[in-house]
Amino acid sequence: AAPLSKLPARNKLKPSDVDAVELLGGGSRVPKLQAVLSEALGGRHLDRHLDADEAVVLGAGLFAANLSSSFRLRKFGMTDVAVFGVSFESNDLFVPAAPPIDPATATSKKAWKGKATKAAEDAEADGATASGKSGHVVKSLLPAGKKLPIKRAIKYSNLTIDGFSFDLHYNTSTVHGLPPGVEDPQLASFQVSGIQDAIKRYNSSGVTTLRFEADYSSLLHFSIAECVVEVSIVEDKVIEVQVPVSKVNETGVTAMGDANSSKSAAPAADAAKEAAAEHMKDGATDGAEQKDKNDAAEMVGSGTVPPAAGNDTTGSSVNKTVTVKKTIQVPRRKTFHVGLAVSGAGPRHPPLAGDVFAAARSHIAAWRAAEVVKAATAKAKNDLEAYIISTREKLETDENLRQVTVELDRVKLIEQLTEAEDWLYGDGEHEAAEAFRTKLAGLKATGDPMVTRANELELRPQVVERLSMSQCISYGANV
Repeated sequence: AAPLSKLPARNKLKPSDVDAVELLGGGSRVPKLQAVLSEALGGRHLDRHLDADEAVVLGAGLFAANLSSSFRLRKFGMTDVAVFGVSFESNDLFVPAAPPIDPATATSKKAWKGKATKAAEDAEADGATASGKSGHVVKSLLPAGKKLPIKRAIKYSNLTIDGFSFDLHYNTSTVHGLPPGVEDPQLASFQVSGIQDAIKRYNSSGVTTLRFEADYSSLLHFSIAECVVEVSIVEDKVIEVQVPVSKVNETGVTAMGDANSSKSAAPAADAAKEAAAEHMKDGATDGAEQKDKNDAAEMVGSGTVPPAAGNDTTGSSVNKTVTVKKTIQVPRRKTFHVGLAVSGAGPRHPPLAGDVFAAARSHIAAWRAAEVVKAATAKAKNDLEAYIISTREKLETDENLRQVTVELDRVKLIEQLTEAEDWLYGDGEHEAAEAFRTKLAGLKATGDPMVTRANELELRPQVVERLSMSQCISYGANV
């Protein structure tokens, strides 16, 4: 009853705070177990409203169907939590100290507080501790009481070491302790390397991330180790700008032309800025200007170069614009993921794999084959036993069988049945199925003809009566 005694204390409850205690599982029927559980709960009454076996099976089936995508089932709420906490510990993980925040670099007191808060959050996310300078780091990876399933990550920024090792173990410092039957708290041991490869490629290790997943069974899996590095790069981008016709003629840039040349791109950009300023300043909206805009739109669509300002007969070419291309440089940040090598002993109790898994499959296949042979032997044995009992009963009680057989044949068959019965419960008890089938075939060779004649004798009056009725009906129809 130790786990039951720990459960109320873990949740800060007293036995009197519990409203009901329902017993589930076949073992709950044992009187001694019921007495121990009742005593651990202060002598209270234990409820038994559900079938102890069916409730477990039904709950497991509903839970599996709720997770499956093959069954259409109305979703119902069910929350499972990690009962025992898991800690992350490393003895050679040297965490660099976070750089101090200079209040002078912040634009305001509020901004400085925001940076300080962000740095504290990063330090907590990275798991940096005071002992990280000496290489010893301890962090709670999966706290007890966390909802399952869950994904967890441990992150450290700007590591300069090439690799480190770490262990996963049960957190024995809490009231939860170790699971029943577990003496060693260690769960797994891993070695991570390859951080220097990321530093050589990107001049920084970025954020070293270890990702873990805990499934519905509270089993923790180490999924991936990687360095996430953000790099600032500059990319070329082609944009289109509106330039007055007069500026285009002065710089010699063609409409919709190539603007890769730095000699024409800069004047075109300046011209575009001046055109925008003049347009905002003038704000003219008369009919002539609207016509000029339409003409400019036609030139942009056709890609033709407008005539020179001096040759313009309308005198309004200064308000016409054309579209030119310009190449600019745009800064952006790109994220790279560098996978790290993972080695080490791994889980202390690893899943079956390789030769061990193949041996386990062979063992299960052999067990299944043995079960098939066992079932076939049991069926053959039962068939022989049933035939002996039913045939002896017919020889003793069936009057029709007595009429179609002679006494000598019946005595001989009874002797065969007795001999087979003695063999069945004696020397032949552990024989294979084929031996039982052979014995049954020998008995049927003698007994089945007798049973067949008895059945014919019983059915003969009914057949004769039906035949007579059919003849009468046929005679009446002919008359």
